[in-house]
Amino acid sequence: DTFEKLSELAILNPDYLDKVGSVTSLQTKVLIELVKKFEHFYSQAKRAVNCLDFADLEHYALKLLTGEDTSEDNLVPSQMALVLRQKYRYIFVDEYQDINPVQQGILKMLSSEGNVFVVGDVKQSIYAFRGAQPQIFIDDLKSASVDRPSTRTALRVDLNTNFRSDKG
Repeated sequence: DTFEKLSELAILNPDYLDKVGSVTSLQTKVLIELVKKFEHFYSQAKRAVNCLDFADLEHYALKLLTGEDTSEDNLVPSQMALVLRQKYRYIFVDEYQDINPVQQGILKMLSSEGNVFVVGDVKQSIYAFRGAQPQIFIDDLKSASVDRPSTRTALRVDLNTNFRSDKG
């Protein structure tokens, strides 16, 4: 169990070595240092050729869409986000089971109440290596209602009919 939980702490958590240092092996420490060095050199290489990767684009987009009062726990829309909210009447998201926290933040900054339509299947999540967190979708499903008692409650529509293949 402890070994499996390490994957949740590695690199993403700056306290990783402090929390598990006494039980990690030298190989693990070396691997962590190699990953840190790779990240450093990769960032330098991107700057040298003036380019960004997809993750950079996501993070910079979120930075542009959040205001100065934003914290990790409380995203506040920037003026740009508020202007863009007026531009988009509806936002549609496919493969929502593969959303990550940064993408969720972008979506939150761009959306107005009740104008987001998402589609997904948690059992088809395939992008954990890219930071996808199907739990975001699961949490949204829990707060949605099949009956929609009010306009403030998200409507959940389960698609239970298979139109993709024959029964056989």
